[in-house]
Amino acid sequence: MSQETLFTEITHEHCPYCGTPINLVIDPSDELDEYVEDCEACCQPMVVITQGDRILELRREND
Repeated sequence: MSQETLFTEITHEHCPYCGTPINLVIDPSDELDEYVEDCEACCQPMVVITQGDRILELRREND
């Protein structure tokens, strides 16, 4: 059985809905990734687009 080491990074951002500081966990090994995550504070859906260890875009889902 092989063991894989998974690396993640935490980035500090602000919710595009309520402005609350939030922490997002991203996978720096991904080339380009897009997913929807709910804000920890207001529960609104945010679109997160990452490339490597950078967040390229964080926006409201309905924008």
